[in-house]
Amino acid sequence: MAFFGLSAATFVLAGLQLEWIPPGEGDSVALVLLAFSAPLQALAAVFALLARDAATAAGSGVLAGTWAATGATMLSSPPAATSGGLGLLLLVSGAALAAAVAAAGTAKLAASAVLLTASLRFVLTGVYELAGGTGWKTAAGVTGVVLAGLALLAATAFASGDTTGRPLLPTLRRTGPQPGHSGGAAAVGDTRSEAGVPRSCSTGGHRRRAHGGRGTATRPGGDAPGGRERLGARVPGHLWPGRSLGRLSVIELGWLAFLAEPWFVLPFYAVGFFGAVWVTWDAYHTNTPLKPAMRWAWPVIVFFFGPVGLALYLFTARAPGIGAADGEEEKQQRHNDYVLPNWFRRTTGSVIHCVGGDGVGIVTAMIMARVFGLSFWEEWWFEYLVGYLVGTLVFQYKAMSMHASSWPQAIYMAFRGEWYSMLSVMAGMGLVMGVVTPLAVTEQPDPDTYAFWGFAALGLFVGFVLTYPMNWLEIKVGYKHGMGRQH
Repeated sequence: MAFFGLSAATFVLAGLQLEWIPPGEGDSVALVLLAFSAPLQALAAVFALLARDAATAAGSGVLAGTWAATGATMLSSPPAATSGGLGLLLLVSGAALAAAVAAAGTAKLAASAVLLTASLRFVLTGVYELAGGTGWKTAAGVTGVVLAGLALLAATAFASGDTTGRPLLPTLRRTGPQPGHSGGAAAVGDTRSEAGVPRSCSTGGHRRRAHGGRGTATRPGGDAPGGRERLGARVPGHLWPGRSLGRLSVIELGWLAFLAEPWFVLPFYAVGFFGAVWVTWDAYHTNTPLKPAMRWAWPVIVFFFGPVGLALYLFTARAPGIGAADGEEEKQQRHNDYVLPNWFRRTTGSVIHCVGGDGVGIVTAMIMARVFGLSFWEEWWFEYLVGYLVGTLVFQYKAMSMHASSWPQAIYMAFRGEWYSMLSVMAGMGLVMGVVTPLAVTEQPDPDTYAFWGFAALGLFVGFVLTYPMNWLEIKVGYKHGMGRQH
């Protein structure tokens, strides 16, 4: 995904730089970077992180952020204009990609060759943005075409190799010990150096109950059943197949165990429940300018986010003095004056609508997945599918029908807007499910535990944070409209 996205991004930008397409089509190129390449590479970065491939995760993340920033800058600038700020970013991105290659060593020579070429491509483009000149632009464009070819070849080689076991093209992968990774105990089978088994597993410690009344989980330095600790050890049906947390085990997230304790979960959701009841009443009796879809989404958000969700509602969606307004027209005017001029409030409304709709489907699917014992990736995709359908057909369609001329157009607009925002929401859910939860409480909790609901709220909140810039971009390009309406 990362290399296919990179190939498309660098090729269309090279076409603009080499004047194969007119400068006036820069907005179209920017949309390609934002809508196609950046999401693919961001998702690839999440997968690489979950697979414990830090170098690939860093490279894909840098590529995703750089293309997103490039597209956003092009959209906000006149055709053929240069940007000093973008130039500096490209220089830093080029250095970051080179650092990722150095960290990877010689384990993946084909991938390293692609990232080094991408580094050169960013540096040349950055110099052009800073200094101008057709020579630098042409050099960047030519390098971009070469990079597109290399990325396409590498993507084909890796995809065919992973699918059939016999790559159509050489991947130049090396399997022996790499620089910085010594053999020693791990090489001769010492289980203390096995991924997911901390070296301190033989030390004593204490055991604690982490799931609010079900099962046990161990903190770093503690003993697990069976005589040795396995922080993040795979629980059948929940963590990724055949893998453990490896080097991530050195991260201490035990302090997040309060999310599994009844003294936190019960009051938190009590505030969320009563807050959701009040928000529902307020939206239908006082804060009536809210769109119908927002009246559904806000109670969901307040329920899962508790006091944080309630604060967001009060400070972004409820205009001051709206209860004293005389009639619906004055209420609507106060709401518009409060929301429309402020990009933060408009974007927050879009994110609330997105996460509220997706969250209902995601948590429902999560409960079903844990009951039926799905594996990590089966659960992840099941949650994505259910969340996407619920968010699109129940929430997004209702909002888009106000702006579309027909129901087919409304469905198309709903699916288009939900696609990108859902990817970023599930990226946050995946990080919490696959990395944070195992490091905090060792295993994935079941729906009848306090830990399940505590970490479900955390996953949705991380998804909320990650999808915020995506929703801002979608409002900017017209895929979404945000909170507030003109009439």
